[in-house]
Amino acid sequence: MAAVYHYPQPAWSQSQYYPQYVPVHTLNRGQDMRVAEQLRADEELALRTQAEEERLLAMDSMWSADLDRRRRGTGDFTRRSSPGTSSASSSFSTTSTLSTLSSLSTRSGSTRSSTPYSDRSRRPSVGPPVEPFIPPGAYPTPAPSPERAPRLSAPIHPPRPAPTQGGAAAPATPADELRDYATLFTRSLACSKCGDEMFVQPMVDISLRRQLHLFCARCPVPTPHCRGCGKPVACKRKCDAIRDDCQLKTCCRKGRAIAIFEILGLFDKSYTTAAESLSKSNIWPVPKSERDDFLQLATSNTDPRLTRPFNQTLTKTLSALQGWLPLEQSVHASVRLLFSTSLLLEVVRAYLKDTTAAYVNWVIYGELYTEILGLLKLFGRQECHHALVMQSLPVIQRSSGLQSWLWDEQSVWSFDPNRTRKSLFAVAVADSRNIREELKKLGEKLRDPESKEFIAQFSMDLNHIFCMQVLS
Repeated sequence: MAAVYHYPQPAWSQSQYYPQYVPVHTLNRGQDMRVAEQLRADEELALRTQAEEERLLAMDSMWSADLDRRRRGTGDFTRRSSPGTSSASSSFSTTSTLSTLSSLSTRSGSTRSSTPYSDRSRRPSVGPPVEPFIPPGAYPTPAPSPERAPRLSAPIHPPRPAPTQGGAAAPATPADELRDYATLFTRSLACSKCGDEMFVQPMVDISLRRQLHLFCARCPVPTPHCRGCGKPVACKRKCDAIRDDCQLKTCCRKGRAIAIFEILGLFDKSYTTAAESLSKSNIWPVPKSERDDFLQLATSNTDPRLTRPFNQTLTKTLSALQGWLPLEQSVHASVRLLFSTSLLLEVVRAYLKDTTAAYVNWVIYGELYTEILGLLKLFGRQECHHALVMQSLPVIQRSSGLQSWLWDEQSVWSFDPNRTRKSLFAVAVADSRNIREELKKLGEKLRDPESKEFIAQFSMDLNHIFCMQVLS
């Protein structure tokens, strides 16, 4: 009776054994598993049978040569050379080989030969070696070396390629230069008390206080730390990082740069989300044409339900930025790159260029335009920011937002190198005499003293900006 071959049963879970035969969504996992096991076992048995056949044939040829040497030693050489003897020897060799192979086929459960052989007749198998099947999870993957392991909160940016234009290296864009400072805005810091790492939460909708004040999760009484230098600060528990009494504003220039990054990042996210809600295409990031349509609708004041929330967001953003740009404190080198990469200046330019209804929006949204002119004056007073308001602005084609640009290596930021726009000062003071005349006429028609005060303040701010541009 032939022996029954028992197929090997895996000791590991089905999810680790031959995963291509075990899809998650199928219900007949056991049947697929048995088919995979049988195919594997049949393949191993065929390879072993082929190797055994080749080994037995090699042994049979050696037995025939050994028999010839024995007969040659006893003087029976002439008998061996006769046709009858040759046929007998050949029949003996063929019969022994066939009998051995038949015994191997009837005992398919065992691959060991029943014919004893000496050490002299042992030969290595000429067939391909049968390698044992090793499950995927049998050997654990080696852990990366600690010096090369990336930090959990730090993004991985590949090295920036150097494009060429006519054999010379093309100048890097402000967005490319900003990625060199990505570690400053995304790194984790150690707690000053217990030494545990305090991680930054990227691109989440939480308050600015939680983004700028780092708290240790292990300490029973968490102490706020500065994200720039990692030192503990004596801020109040409910400090919102917007008021003037926040200790982070005077701690270090890195902390102020991080605050500006978070404020601009939240504004870019709000702006692109609002433009996407009105976009008719499924392209992301929102292209420039769709953003221009949104800005035209926002500045025209045709839909107050859309205009009012966005104007409030823009007003709060401009007010918060001026609080983190004190004149008496030094400015980090990345601040200029943050404003150049962000979409804020694009929005500010659209509001300055708008002349709807003889500048009636300047009075209706007086608080917003006051913050816009205040930011322009602040940039004009700081020499490191003169390029933001006195040089032409790049035309940003596509942008995923400031936060995505520094946290996600798959984000997009592109501009049109063949097109530029007028500087903010040039837009603000273009036909400044006509602007002041229109505002004066508008102020004479108004009776509200607060509105008249806005008109006078706008005229003074425009004169101030005009003098700055002339002196520069």
